Amino acid sequence: MARLKRIVVRMALAGTGLFVAAAGLIALSGLRDDVHPADAAVVLGAEVRGDGTPHPRLAARLDAALALYDSGMVKNVIVSGGTGRSGFDEAA
Repeated sequence: MARLKRIVVRMALAGTGLFVAAAGLIALSGLRDDVHPADAAVVLGAEVRGDGTPHPRLAARLDAALALYDSGMVKNVIVSGGTGRSGFDEAA
């Protein structure tokens, strides 16, 4: 029984280690700007404040998409999002 417990603990530790390594690689990959020409850029929604202004996170996404569009790297910009608690449609 003790041997089985050691095996289970080792497997759990190995699984946790693999998960942490994979999450780290995904995070590092997301920090790189690897820009290539594309037909479209998709701007994921985020919060719109009660006064109708975008949350800084959404504003940064929109600014990045505009810069890509202005530079000719993307031909179209698609915005997404729904109507949040503030009552404003993010995509609009």
